Amino acid sequence: MPSVPDFETLFSQVQLFISTCNGEHIRYATDTFAGLCHQLTNALVERKQPLRGIGILRQAIDKMQMNTNQLTSIHADLCQVTHLCTLPPPRLSISRERQVFN
Repeated sequence: MPSVPDFETLFSQVQLFISTCNGEHIRYATDTFAGLCHQLTNALVERKQPLRGIGILRQAIDKMQMNTNQLTSIHADLCQVTHLCTLPPPRLSISRERQVFN
């Protein structure tokens, strides 16, 4: 994605794909889907626009997860963009196990 001349068009297409894709279909190609999210994260970080990725990556996580207790590789991308935005991480119940926080 970083070498694409019209990043805004590609960004819109990726955003549309993630928001409208079928989660059941995505689960058959999780590596490819996670790779797309990782490339998006890298492109946004390179352009110093990490805030734009938070909503999209949260949608991607929702599509990819089988249940809410499952961590995905996209969680790392979400943590990266939130860290670069100097925002607290989104409140996700990813570190919670049996009502005990690690």
